[in-house]
Amino acid sequence: MDKKVKKVLVMGASGFVGGRLVEKLILEHGHVPKCLIRDFGKLTRIARFPVEIVYADILHPNDFEVSIKDCDVYIYSVHGKDKNKAISWEIDTKGLENMLKLAVKNQIKQFIFLSTTAIYENESDKGEFDESVVPVSSKKDYAGGKLAGERICFEYSQKYNLPITVLRPTIIYGPFAPSFTIYPAELIMSGALKDYGCFDGICNPVYIDDVVDVIIKCILNEKAFNEIFIVSSGETLSWKRFFDAFSIAITGKPLEKSGQANFKIKSMPLFLLKKILKMIVQIAPDFAKSVYGYIKSKGSGNWSWVKGQDASTINLNFYKKELVFKIDKLRTKLEYEPQYNFVKGFEITSEWLKHQRYFKKSGKEQQITTEDPRWQFY
Repeated sequence: MDKKVKKVLVMGASGFVGGRLVEKLILEHGHVPKCLIRDFGKLTRIARFPVEIVYADILHPNDFEVSIKDCDVYIYSVHGKDKNKAISWEIDTKGLENMLKLAVKNQIKQFIFLSTTAIYENESDKGEFDESVVPVSSKKDYAGGKLAGERICFEYSQKYNLPITVLRPTIIYGPFAPSFTIYPAELIMSGALKDYGCFDGICNPVYIDDVVDVIIKCILNEKAFNEIFIVSSGETLSWKRFFDAFSIAITGKPLEKSGQANFKIKSMPLFLLKKILKMIVQIAPDFAKSVYGYIKSKGSGNWSWVKGQDASTINLNFYKKELVFKIDKLRTKLEYEPQYNFVKGFEITSEWLKHQRYFKKSGKEQQITTEDPRWQFY
C-alpha cells in the first residue's frame, strides 16, 4: 500500500468485505483505518482492534461530516439492505452521492467503489465479459443499485476531477462470506440444497483475500485512477463442483441428487426461534431447560437444522448461466496475479466451516484447532 496515505475511511466496515479489509490493513500493513458503520451489533470482527468507530447514517451526512475530515481515501463497501426496497435504493444512490459530495468537499485523493459482476447478469446467458462491456439495467435491485452507483461515481469523477476506482468482484467466498459460504452451508445442513441437475453453469469464484488485496493495491495507485477492474481468480468451475465442495466438507459426500426443486422444509427461522426461547426462559425457566434439551438432541452445534429453505425461492436459472469474466486488465494494468485458486481458497474455507461447527456428526469428528498460522486473521 502507498505509504503516502494519511487515513483510510472504510465505509461498511462491519460487513463481510469491509471487516476483512480492516483486519488486513492493520495486521499486514500497519495502517489503522477509520471505520464508518451503522449497526453496532455487527462490530464483533473489528472490535478487537484499536480503530476509531464512526456511527453514520449516510443519508444524513451532516451528523458525521466533521468526524471524517482527516481521511484522504474513501473505500465504499456499502449496500442498502432495508426491507423497504425504496429505502435500499435511496441508500445505494443518494447515500453514495452524499459520500461523494463529502469526498469533493474534503478534497480526498481517491474514492474506491466496490461494485459487482452481477451487473452483467441480464446481458446474456452465455459468453465472455471484460471491462469494455457496458451493462444496461433499469432494475432497482442489488445489481441495478451497484450499476447506478458506478454511473454516479464517474459523473463526479468527470465533473470534479475526483479519482475514482471501481472494482467488480465475481463470486466471493471464504470465511464469513454470507451469500456464497454461510448460505450454501446452511442449506446443506438443513437438507434443502440438493443436486437438481441444473448446476452445470459456470461459477467464477474469488477468495475474499484476493478481493481485499486488490482493494489495498489500488490505494493511491495512479494506475487504478478512473479505472474499472473485474476481480476474480481467473479460474472457472461448474456450480456443481462448487456446491459439492461444500457438501463434502460438511457431510463427507457430494450433493444428494434430486429431480424436484419445488419443495418446502417446514421449520422455523433461526432468529425467530431464538426470540421465542428467550421469552420462555424469562417466563418459565424450568420448561426452557427441557426445550433446550430437546433442541440439543435434534440439532448440530450451530442449530442450522432449524433454518429451513423453500427451494422454489432459489433462482436456479442463475446457476445455468455460462458467463466467464476475464481478468486480463487486472493482470496487466494493475499487475495483480490472484493468489488463491479454488483448491487453496476452499481449504481455508472448509476449516473455518468446521470451526463454526458446520458439519454433520459422524462416528469420528475432525478436531480443529486455532494454532494453524492461517487462523491468525479469523
